[in-house]
Amino acid sequence: MSEANKDKKPIPRSVVLNPDGYRFLGINVLTGEACRLGQRLLCDLTEDAKALVQQYFGAEIKFDKNNNSMVGDEPAVASMMLGRDTLREIAVFGMMAKNCLAIIDSDKKTGFNRIAIFDQALLGQYQRSNQEQFDNAAKLGISSGDFYKSPSLIEGVYSIRPNPIYRAGPQNEAPGRKATSMSMG
Repeated sequence: MSEANKDKKPIPRSVVLNPDGYRFLGINVLTGEACRLGQRLLCDLTEDAKALVQQYFGAEIKFDKNNNSMVGDEPAVASMMLGRDTLREIAVFGMMAKNCLAIIDSDKKTGFNRIAIFDQALLGQYQRSNQEQFDNAAKLGISSGDFYKSPSLIEGVYSIRPNPIYRAGPQNEAPGRKATSMSMG
């Protein structure tokens, strides 16, 4: 990530990984109509997002010229077509590189959501919610092995994927903390 932009944006408590969340990473999803098969999305990228995509793939990539001039408040410098699932995984990779604490997957009634959590208190709320679900199931005599066989029980549980590079410490306890260094190669 460029040195000039590294500390530019404050770290939020959480980021939903959808087109708005992708913009947090410097990716602007433009349209799915550019792919004649409708399988890829045309995206404009900032300099930071361009570096993120190259780190994700572990290769130098030849990018196309950007279609729009800005991604949020930063200049767009390139564009490329990304598959929908690939875009989601690049977003997870990028959020982990920004030192999120965990990625939360939820298929609750509100629809499937993937959320990057940067705040310890908010992560604790998700963990406590899960524990309450498990405790309620145990009171009903449902074993942990049977818990995941019941769609009505699973519906209230979040999948919590901890960030393997997160390092607890004083610098990580307040919003705006600095990310720990990470080799993405």
